[in-house]
Amino acid sequence: MSDAPNPNNAAAQAMAALLASDASPEEFTRRLLAINIEQARELDAELPALLRACAIPRQFDAEVLGVLRNAPGEGARNAALLEQIKGFSFVKEYSGGGFVYHDNVRDLLLAEWQAAPGDEYAALLQRLVALYLKRGADALETQGYNYALADFTRAVDLQPENGDNYRWRGATHYQLRDYAAALADLTRAVALMPENGNNYYWRGL
Repeated sequence: MSDAPNPNNAAAQAMAALLASDASPEEFTRRLLAINIEQARELDAELPALLRACAIPRQFDAEVLGVLRNAPGEGARNAALLEQIKGFSFVKEYSGGGFVYHDNVRDLLLAEWQAAPGDEYAALLQRLVALYLKRGADALETQGYNYALADFTRAVDLQPENGDNYRWRGATHYQLRDYAAALADLTRAVALMPENGNNYYWRGL
Protein backbone atom coordinates (compact mmCIF):
# COMPACT_ATOMS: atom_id res chain seq x y z
CA MET A 1 0.00 0.00 0.00
CA SER A 2 1.35 3.43 -0.95
CA ASP A 3 2.17 5.99 1.73
CA ALA A 4 1.69 8.87 -0.74
CA PRO A 5 -0.95 11.37 0.39
CA ASN A 6 -4.31 11.06 -1.30
CA PRO A 7 -5.32 14.49 -2.65
CA ASN A 8 -9.00 13.60 -2.36
CA ASN A 9 -8.56 12.74 1.32
CA ALA A 10 -6.65 15.99 1.85
CA ALA A 11 -9.46 17.97 0.22
CA ALA A 12 -12.08 16.13 2.28
CA GLN A 13 -10.16 16.84 5.49
CA ALA A 14 -9.79 20.51 4.57
CA MET A 15 -13.50 20.70 3.82
CA ALA A 16 -14.42 19.05 7.11
CA ALA A 17 -12.21 21.49 8.99
CA LEU A 18 -13.78 24.41 7.16
CA LEU A 19 -17.32 23.26 7.92
CA ALA A 20 -16.42 22.86 11.58
CA SER A 21 -14.93 26.34 11.79
CA ASP A 22 -16.66 29.58 12.68
CA ALA A 23 -15.20 31.43 9.71
CA SER A 24 -16.92 34.60 8.50
CA PRO A 25 -18.78 34.33 5.17
CA GLU A 26 -15.89 36.02 3.34
CA GLU A 27 -13.27 33.84 4.99
CA PHE A 28 -15.39 30.73 4.31
CA THR A 29 -15.53 31.65 0.61
CA ARG A 30 -11.79 32.32 0.54
CA ARG A 31 -10.89 29.00 2.13
CA LEU A 32 -13.40 27.05 0.05
CA LEU A 33 -11.98 28.60 -3.10
CA ALA A 34 -8.46 27.62 -2.00
CA ILE A 35 -9.64 24.01 -1.63
CA ASN A 36 -11.18 24.10 -5.10
CA ILE A 37 -8.01 25.53 -6.62
CA GLU A 38 -5.94 22.74 -5.05
CA GLN A 39 -8.37 20.20 -6.50
CA ALA A 40 -8.04 21.92 -9.88
CA ARG A 41 -4.28 21.45 -9.74
CA GLU A 42 -4.85 17.69 -9.62
CA LEU A 43 -7.03 17.84 -12.74
CA ASP A 44 -4.77 20.00 -14.89
CA ALA A 45 -1.67 22.02 -14.06
CA GLU A 46 -3.00 24.98 -16.05
CA LEU A 47 -6.37 25.14 -14.29
CA PRO A 48 -5.48 27.05 -11.07
CA ALA A 49 -4.14 30.10 -12.91
CA LEU A 50 -7.00 29.96 -15.39
CA LEU A 51 -9.61 29.77 -12.62
CA ARG A 52 -8.20 32.99 -11.19
CA ALA A 53 -8.05 34.68 -14.59
CA CYS A 54 -11.69 33.81 -15.38
CA ALA A 55 -12.74 36.24 -12.64
CA ILE A 56 -11.54 39.23 -14.70
CA PRO A 57 -14.18 39.11 -17.44
CA ARG A 58 -17.74 39.14 -16.16
CA GLN A 59 -18.70 36.33 -18.55
CA PHE A 60 -16.50 33.75 -20.25
CA ASP A 61 -16.65 31.03 -22.87
CA ALA A 62 -14.07 28.97 -24.78
CA GLU A 63 -13.11 31.98 -26.92
CA VAL A 64 -12.47 34.12 -23.84
CA LEU A 65 -10.44 31.29 -22.29
CA GLY A 66 -8.30 31.28 -25.42
CA VAL A 67 -7.62 34.99 -24.97
CA LEU A 68 -6.84 34.57 -21.25
CA ARG A 69 -4.39 31.77 -22.11
CA ASN A 70 -2.99 33.79 -25.03
CA ALA A 71 -3.77 30.76 -27.18
CA PRO A 72 -6.85 31.69 -29.23
CA GLY A 73 -5.95 29.16 -31.92
CA GLU A 74 -6.13 26.17 -29.55
CA GLY A 75 -9.88 25.67 -29.89
CA ALA A 76 -9.99 22.05 -28.74
CA ARG A 77 -7.81 22.73 -25.70
CA ASN A 78 -9.82 25.82 -24.75
CA ALA A 79 -13.08 23.85 -25.02
CA ALA A 80 -11.66 21.02 -22.89
CA LEU A 81 -10.55 23.47 -20.19
CA LEU A 82 -13.98 25.08 -20.22
CA GLU A 83 -15.58 21.67 -19.64
CA GLN A 84 -13.44 21.21 -16.54
CA ILE A 85 -14.16 24.72 -15.23
CA LYS A 86 -17.90 24.17 -15.66
CA GLY A 87 -17.70 21.39 -13.06
CA PHE A 88 -16.87 23.72 -10.17
CA SER A 89 -19.75 24.63 -7.90
CA PHE A 90 -19.16 28.40 -8.12
CA VAL A 91 -19.58 28.41 -11.91
CA LYS A 92 -23.03 28.86 -13.42
CA GLU A 93 -24.40 29.15 -16.91
CA TYR A 94 -25.21 32.69 -17.98
CA SER A 95 -28.59 33.38 -19.58
CA GLY A 96 -26.92 35.53 -22.25
CA GLY A 97 -24.50 32.76 -23.20
CA GLY A 98 -21.29 31.47 -21.68
CA PHE A 99 -20.58 31.13 -17.98
CA VAL A 100 -20.08 33.33 -14.93
CA TYR A 101 -18.83 32.96 -11.36
CA HIS A 102 -21.05 33.43 -8.35
CA ASP A 103 -20.67 37.07 -7.38
CA ASN A 104 -18.94 36.45 -4.05
CA VAL A 105 -16.25 34.30 -5.69
CA ARG A 106 -15.69 36.73 -8.55
CA ASP A 107 -15.53 39.70 -6.18
CA LEU A 108 -12.95 37.96 -4.02
CA LEU A 109 -10.69 37.00 -6.92
CA LEU A 110 -11.08 40.33 -8.67
CA ALA A 111 -10.12 42.15 -5.48
CA GLU A 112 -6.95 40.05 -5.34
CA TRP A 113 -6.06 41.01 -8.90
CA GLN A 114 -6.75 44.69 -8.28
CA ALA A 115 -4.86 44.77 -4.97
CA ALA A 116 -1.65 43.77 -6.68
CA PRO A 117 -1.99 44.84 -10.30
CA GLY A 118 1.06 44.00 -12.32
CA ASP A 119 2.14 43.22 -15.83
CA GLU A 120 0.09 40.02 -15.98
CA TYR A 121 -3.14 41.71 -14.95
CA ALA A 122 -2.58 44.60 -17.37
CA ALA A 123 -1.83 42.18 -20.20
CA LEU A 124 -4.98 40.14 -19.51
CA LEU A 125 -7.09 43.29 -19.48
CA GLN A 126 -5.59 44.50 -22.75
CA ARG A 127 -6.15 41.18 -24.52
CA LEU A 128 -9.75 40.98 -23.34
CA VAL A 129 -10.53 44.56 -24.38
CA ALA A 130 -8.98 43.91 -27.81
CA LEU A 131 -11.27 40.88 -28.19
CA TYR A 132 -14.39 42.82 -27.20
CA LEU A 133 -13.58 45.74 -29.50
CA LYS A 134 -12.99 43.40 -32.43
CA ARG A 135 -16.18 41.42 -31.79
CA GLY A 136 -18.13 44.64 -31.36
CA ALA A 137 -16.75 46.13 -34.57
CA ASP A 138 -17.57 42.93 -36.46
CA ALA A 139 -21.12 43.03 -35.10
CA LEU A 140 -21.48 46.67 -36.20
CA GLU A 141 -20.56 45.72 -39.76
CA THR A 142 -23.48 43.29 -39.88
CA GLN A 143 -25.81 45.70 -38.04
CA GLY A 144 -25.85 43.46 -34.98
CA TYR A 145 -26.10 46.53 -32.78
CA ASN A 146 -27.25 44.82 -29.60
CA TYR A 147 -24.36 42.33 -29.80
CA ALA A 148 -21.96 45.20 -30.45
CA LEU A 149 -23.36 47.13 -27.49
CA ALA A 150 -22.83 44.16 -25.18
CA ASP A 151 -19.19 43.74 -26.22
CA PHE A 152 -18.38 47.44 -26.05
CA THR A 153 -19.95 47.57 -22.59
CA ARG A 154 -17.67 44.71 -21.53
CA ALA A 155 -14.71 46.73 -22.78
CA VAL A 156 -15.89 49.80 -20.83
CA ASP A 157 -16.31 47.71 -17.67
CA LEU A 158 -12.73 46.45 -17.90
CA GLN A 159 -11.10 49.73 -18.94
CA PRO A 160 -13.31 52.62 -17.83
CA GLU A 161 -10.54 55.15 -18.51
CA ASN A 162 -10.11 54.17 -22.18
CA GLY A 163 -11.79 56.72 -24.43
CA ASP A 164 -11.87 54.35 -27.41
CA ASN A 165 -14.26 52.07 -25.53
CA TYR A 166 -16.71 54.92 -24.96
CA ARG A 167 -16.47 56.10 -28.56
CA TRP A 168 -17.33 52.66 -29.90
CA ARG A 169 -20.19 52.25 -27.46
CA GLY A 170 -21.42 55.79 -28.08
CA ALA A 171 -21.46 55.18 -31.83
CA THR A 172 -23.48 52.03 -31.23
CA HIS A 173 -25.99 53.90 -29.07
CA TYR A 174 -26.26 56.39 -31.93
CA GLN A 175 -27.06 53.59 -34.39
CA LEU A 176 -29.72 52.36 -31.97
CA ARG A 177 -31.09 55.94 -31.81
CA ASP A 178 -30.49 56.14 -28.08
CA TYR A 179 -29.14 59.65 -28.44
CA ALA A 180 -28.98 60.50 -24.73
CA ALA A 181 -26.79 57.46 -24.03
CA ALA A 182 -24.73 58.20 -27.13
CA LEU A 183 -24.11 61.79 -26.04
CA ALA A 184 -23.08 60.68 -22.54
CA ASP A 185 -20.58 58.12 -23.86
CA LEU A 186 -19.14 60.42 -26.53
CA THR A 187 -18.77 63.29 -24.07
CA ARG A 188 -16.83 60.90 -21.85
CA ALA A 189 -14.69 59.86 -24.83
CA VAL A 190 -13.89 63.52 -25.56
CA ALA A 191 -12.94 64.11 -21.93
CA LEU A 192 -10.62 61.10 -21.89
CA MET A 193 -9.12 61.60 -25.36
CA PRO A 194 -9.52 65.26 -26.37
CA GLU A 195 -6.87 64.87 -29.07
CA ASN A 196 -8.93 62.30 -31.01
CA GLY A 197 -11.03 63.97 -33.70
CA ASN A 198 -13.29 60.94 -34.13
CA ASN A 199 -14.74 61.58 -30.68
CA TYR A 200 -15.85 65.07 -31.70
CA TYR A 201 -17.21 63.82 -35.04
CA TRP A 202 -19.45 61.24 -33.40
CA ARG A 203 -20.55 63.63 -30.68
CA GLY A 204 -21.39 66.18 -33.37
CA LEU A 205 -23.63 63.63 -35.08
